[in-house]
This record gives sequence, C-alpha cells and structure tokens, in this order.
Amino acid sequence: RITKDTGYNLDTPMFDPVLGNTSPGRADYIRPHVFITDKKLYHLEECREILESAYRSGVTNIIIVARDFLGEAPGFLISNHLDDKVPLNILLIKFPLPDNDIVPMYDLATYLNATLVQDKIGNFKGKITADHFTLVERVYSAGGKTIFVSENKVNPALTLLVEEVRKKKEENPDDNKVAKRLASLTTGTVNLEVGASTGPELRELLYRYEDAINATRAAIR
Repeated sequence: RITKDTGYNLDTPMFDPVLGNTSPGRADYIRPHVFITDKKLYHLEECREILESAYRSGVTNIIIVARDFLGEAPGFLISNHLDDKVPLNILLIKFPLPDNDIVPMYDLATYLNATLVQDKIGNFKGKITADHFTLVERVYSAGGKTIFVSENKVNPALTLLVEEVRKKKEENPDDNKVAKRLASLTTGTVNLEVGASTGPELRELLYRYEDAINATRAAIR
C-alpha cells in the first residue's frame, strides 16, 4: 500500500505515549501553537517560563519541539498536561540533532514560518514572548513519526529555502540527504507499506521494492 503524508515529516514520535490526546501514543491537534528550540530542556524554571508565556499569549494547545527533555523537564511538563486544572494541552516532540547539525530544525521552523529559539540566548527566564508560539494548521503524531501542517500558504522564506536546496540537489543528484530534505520541504513523504506472512518473505519483498525504487530513480536521472 502506498500512502502520502502532506506536511513536514519528522521520523520521531512523541516523547511519551501518555501525551496522546486521542489514545496512548497517538495525538492529533487542530490549529495548535508550536514552540521550537534547539535547546535541551532540563531546568524547571525554563519549562515554567514556556508554559506561563503560552498561557499569557492565549495558547491552549502547545507542541514543544526541543532537542531533548532531561532532568526535571519531562515530569513537570507531563504532569501539567495531565492536570485538569491546568488550561493547557501539551505535546512534547524530541528532535535529536546528530553531529550538532541544526539544519533540520531550522528547516522545520522555516516551513512553519516559526521562530527557532536558539540555545545561545541562554536561560529562558523573561525572554519568551507571544512571537515564539506559532499557530499551525495541524500536528499529528503516531507510531514513529510526527507530521506538521503549516498554517501559512504564502511563505517567502520557505520559497527561498526550497530554491536553495533544489539547487544543491541539482549539483549533487546522488546525495540522498539533500533529496530527503527537499522532499520534506516541498511534497511531503511517500510511504510504501509492505506486508508478508513471515520474516524471510518480508525481507525478500523489501529487497525487491528497494531495487525497483533505485532503478526508477536512476531512470528519472
């Protein structure tokens, strides 16, 4: 079966299944606000600053995308999500940055026309404003992926970024990393789901499909 995910796709699930709003491990938010930072959230006061700023800004559903959630952060944020007295629904998405490569997170922020709150600003205390919460059309998270659908149909910054990445793809047609980046920024991701009754049969089918995909790519070039 072939399916297509529109929006920006992250190959990462929600931080904890308990954060699902439709069922454990599954979340579907319509018109939530997204907060994106390349920081590893650890300290309680920084997490409190995010939530209090969101509340003051009129945010009710907040998707927090961060490099990691450590120390006091996960427990504090999850407990606030589960507390019926707190007027906020919270979804945490861990966005690992291998080799400290910030480009994928920058791409997501640009795609959503959002502000990337960078680690270099230091402690968040007193620095988080309404501008750091970006309204998006939808955020869906289930299984091993999370999909962000932008609210903005016109995004000049994204247009320029796509042109830049497309040029890199033309210069390096065999660079799969650049190809995936371009797909994430433009047409989304096509998923090919393969099933079989046994493990060996499944592996054989996967190899055949992989060969066919590679042959198609070579023919297109």
